[in-house]
Amino acid sequence: MRLEQLQQFIAVAQNGNFRKASRELGISQPALTRSIQSLEEYFNVPLFDRLSSGVVITEYGRAVLAWAEETVSSAGNIKRHVDLLSNASTGKIIIGTGAYFADSVLAAAVGIVIKNNPSLNIKVVRDSWKNAQRKLLDRQIDLFLGWTEENWRSNDISVKTILSDPIVLFTRTHHPLLGKNKMDLGDVLEFPLAGPMIPDEIHQKIDKFRFEYTGVDRPLLAVEFDSYSEVRKIVQLSDCVGGLPESCMLPFFREGSMVRLPVSFPGLKGRTGISHLKDITLLPAARFIIQELTEILQVRMQQLNLNEEKEIQ
Repeated sequence: MRLEQLQQFIAVAQNGNFRKASRELGISQPALTRSIQSLEEYFNVPLFDRLSSGVVITEYGRAVLAWAEETVSSAGNIKRHVDLLSNASTGKIIIGTGAYFADSVLAAAVGIVIKNNPSLNIKVVRDSWKNAQRKLLDRQIDLFLGWTEENWRSNDISVKTILSDPIVLFTRTHHPLLGKNKMDLGDVLEFPLAGPMIPDEIHQKIDKFRFEYTGVDRPLLAVEFDSYSEVRKIVQLSDCVGGLPESCMLPFFREGSMVRLPVSFPGLKGRTGISHLKDITLLPAARFIIQELTEILQVRMQQLNLNEEKEIQ
C-alpha cells in the first residue's frame, strides 16, 4: 500500500465516480480502478459498492477513509516540516557548551548565524564535558563545544579538535610573585592554583608537577570553576595563580588587568573542539554553527601563532 493509493481512494470517495476522480488525478480510469482493487485486496473487503450511477462507499470504506485522510494529512505536515528543516534559514539546534566557548567565542558565532538566519531556533545549554558524551549518545544535545577527549573517539562520536591552546599562568597586578627577580615553576606552585574544570587526563599531568617541584602530594588545583570569568575573578581578589588557555587571556594581558607569568607547565595544552554523533545527518543550523565557530577559532589560532613569533623575535 502506497500513500499515492490512499490519495486516489480519497478522490474516488469524494467524487463518487471513477471517471471524475481519474480526471481530477490526471490518471487513466483503468489505472485508477486497478489501484482501488489492489487496496480492496489489501484490506480483503469491498471499499465501494459499484452502481450504474457511480460508486457508494461501504461501511468498511468509511472506516478506511477516516484513517486515510488522517494519514495523508500527517504525511503532508511531515513533508512541510522536513522542507522547513532542510531550508538553510530554519530549524532547531540544541548546543551543549563548556567554559571555553561559553566565555569566549560562542556568542559571536551564534550572533552571526542568527543575524543571517533569524528564523533559526538555537538553544544553548551550559554543561560539563563530563556529561557531554552521555547527552550526545542520548540525543539530548546536537553538538558539544568544549574540551575534547581522545577516548571519545569511537564508532558513535565524531570529535573535531580545532584549537590546541597552551595553558598560561597569570596573577593579579601587585601579586607577591611579581617582586621576585627570578621565578621558576616551584615558586609559582607555592601559591594556590585556580583553574577550570578539566578532563582527568590533564588533571593527572598537572598534579605531577606539584610533587616534582614541591614534594607535596596533593591535587594541584586548589580552586576549580566551570567558568573562566570566575577563575579570573578569584585571581583578581586573592593570591591564587590562575591557569587558563592563552587565547582567552590575551585581551586581559594586553589591557594590563592580568599579568602573564614567565613560567608555564611544559607541553601542557588544552584541546578545544566540536563533538557530535557520527553517521547522522546534521541540520543546516548545526552546520552553520560549526562553520562559524571553526572560522573564529582559526583566526584565534593565527593570533596565537603570531604571538609566539613575536616572542621568539
